[in-house]
Amino acid sequence: MTESLCPQCGASADIGRIFCKKCGAALQPHAPSTQSDIQGANPTAIVMQRPEGLTIIGFVFLLMAIWWLFNLITFLPELLRTPLLLPVFVANFVISVIPAVALSKMKSSSRWLCIADSAVALVFIVPQQVIEARAGMSNVILAGLLTVFLVWTIRYLFQPHVKAAFRNP
Repeated sequence: MTESLCPQCGASADIGRIFCKKCGAALQPHAPSTQSDIQGANPTAIVMQRPEGLTIIGFVFLLMAIWWLFNLITFLPELLRTPLLLPVFVANFVISVIPAVALSKMKSSSRWLCIADSAVALVFIVPQQVIEARAGMSNVILAGLLTVFLVWTIRYLFQPHVKAAFRNP
């Protein structure tokens, strides 16, 4: 594949890339699609595409929210007898659904919310899964998969091209 240079940092960039891997700067100018766009075209305007990983992250958070809701409904009679557990289940559902919805809005705050949510889950939910591992190997596997996903999510949301996508309206 042919390479070009990033206009901002000078790093080599593959032709066809939208953002520089190193600094996150836009590499391709916006191409006008209609005659009215051509007449009033801003030569510095760029086409912002949604980074692919955001869809994956949002989908997984939505699946986690559905899982918490399913467990909330399934274990509701038991949860009502132990008043401390009900708020935990409800909070986990809310904590899972908010990033899923917020990422679809592409606001800068939703990026930070997702990072914070992932960090909190690493600190509280993963250890809980490991503690419950006595119940079976499935909790250990779940904790491992969850840890990989959460670490990847945090790392991905700090990538320059992802940061750049959240900076623009």
